[in-house]
Amino acid sequence: MLPSGFACARTAPPTTVLGAAMQAMTILIHQRLLLDIASYAGAATLHVLPPPCPVTVAPSSFGHAGRLIRAAHDRAAAALDEPVLSPPQQAAAIGLHRH
Repeated sequence: MLPSGFACARTAPPTTVLGAAMQAMTILIHQRLLLDIASYAGAATLHVLPPPCPVTVAPSSFGHAGRLIRAAHDRAAAALDEPVLSPPQQAAAIGLHRH
């Protein structure tokens, strides 16, 4: 499973309608991921990859795609070499946090 949002806590609330909508969608998607981890934990071995963090590029900006894809690939490869975490450990690893 790959978190599609980010778990970094915001340092300030969104200041635009688009920012607020993106934040709301990120929270909803993240909550769904946590529910899926709990729901499928007994049915399959889950490899939950760490979220892309810290995120310094706005979700609506596509100018950094190549760099972000390479970084995601490297992080995913490193995470897949790690032992599989238990579902509670996976949920904690992708939980909301500050830098």
